[in-house]
Amino acid sequence: MQNINLAELINQHKNKVFNTCIIIAAVIVAYNIYTKQMKDIALLKGRIDTETKKNVVLEGIRQLERKTDAYKGLINNKDISLVMNKLTEMTKEFAINVVSLRPETTQDFPLYLKHIFNLKLEVKNYHSLGKFISRLESHSDLYALDIIRVMPTYNVPTGGSNKLNVEMTVSTVLLKD
Repeated sequence: MQNINLAELINQHKNKVFNTCIIIAAVIVAYNIYTKQMKDIALLKGRIDTETKKNVVLEGIRQLERKTDAYKGLINNKDISLVMNKLTEMTKEFAINVVSLRPETTQDFPLYLKHIFNLKLEVKNYHSLGKFISRLESHSDLYALDIIRVMPTYNVPTGGSNKLNVEMTVSTVLLKD
């Protein structure tokens, strides 16, 4: 009689046992899918962080490129005759006489061209010369004083110094594209 009860019991609950097994299998499969998806999400978050950092660096590079292009516009806005005119105008600001202004050779470097100019000037005093040099080297067109030679001229009858004869080499650069 117990066998019959056990057989009846199994028959009665066979669908429940089968459904429970299916539910357990589904939970195991869902858990495995969930853990795989969580690993994928963690990897994607890591990639997002990496790409965000790359974007920050790239934005910094873009800003530097914009600044470089702006500086190129300032530096490359030079024609030899325009440079000579600007140098002459700067000498007039400080009452300096230009005896001669000659463009010399252009030096070719891998990234830029260096234009060189020789100036011979007559200056009243060292203060005017200093102000001129300061203005020259702080000019927005980027001029550099390479060589300077200052020679006082003496007035023979009075023995005093009247003027300064100045020879200088000034250079400016033009960036290549």
